[in-house]
Amino acid sequence: MIAAIITAEVAFWALLLGGLVLRYLVGARRLSAVVLAAVPLVDLALLVLVAVDVGSGAPPTRPHAFAALYLGVTVAFGHHIIARTDAWFHHRFAGGPEPHKPPKGSTAEVRAIWREWLRVLVAAAIGAACLLTMI
Repeated sequence: MIAAIITAEVAFWALLLGGLVLRYLVGARRLSAVVLAAVPLVDLALLVLVAVDVGSGAPPTRPHAFAALYLGVTVAFGHHIIARTDAWFHHRFAGGPEPHKPPKGSTAEVRAIWREWLRVLVAAAIGAACLLTMI
């Protein structure tokens, strides 16, 4: 199960970076869209693998719990990570505007921190729900 989680993490980043390289360095926008659309399929594959493992009679273990937490984190933070990485690639390789970062101590920064905290809560809730479903 740990190997599946590590493979899912590597596949997430490989597809994300591969899709952005195709978009901004190669100029293959359609192929880039296909590759980036495959990013959530990594999580789906991990979810199916865990469901099959537990469904076949394996008791939920720490690696299963870690997979549930991983799923929660990627669902809660995945879109944000992809958007931030896309903005950085756009700036760095395609002359796009510098990614927005709120000024330190500003109200916008406080809002951004609270949004991150809410993502943490969503990730924990999804992970807990998956784990309870497994149990």
